Amino acid sequence: MFTIQSEDNIFEDFKRRSTKITKLDKLPKLDNLYLLFLSEFEGLQISSSIFIFGYEKALNENRYLEKNYPECSEQFWVIGAAGQGDEWFINKSNYLIYYYDHDLGEYENSAFDCLNISFLQFLQLAYLYKELEDYQDNHYDLNSETQLQFINAVNMLHKNLFDIYPFESF
Repeated sequence: MFTIQSEDNIFEDFKRRSTKITKLDKLPKLDNLYLLFLSEFEGLQISSSIFIFGYEKALNENRYLEKNYPECSEQFWVIGAAGQGDEWFINKSNYLIYYYDHDLGEYENSAFDCLNISFLQFLQLAYLYKELEDYQDNHYDLNSETQLQFINAVNMLHKNLFDIYPFESF
């Protein structure tokens, strides 16, 4: 239970684009795995709090960001939504994943929360949360042992990631 997916099989359930994007010149230099995702797969929701934009949606969201929040756009690239107006970003220089809570108001670079994980780890995290959600759908109560197994799996991706993650799990 609560298995971290390998890089080799992380894209197994993703729907491929009908036409692969071969020219990524409209994109800044970003994490290679993220660029692979954009070029070959459609956007998708993995867990209730992690929806990853496909190529077209990512371009549109980032054009809006660049036009309205140029300082933010210099540092961050929007990669997805967390629901309720919150968003996921990748930092353009260190390629780490960040979260922005829309309740904080207008974008300010200092208000972004870093999860200290790569795009691959973000996908792995999303699948752990999906596995937890599926488990909770079939079990009324999570016992403390199951909760600890989940926490340990998440923290295998990065120390204290469970505590850093912006949403409560149980």
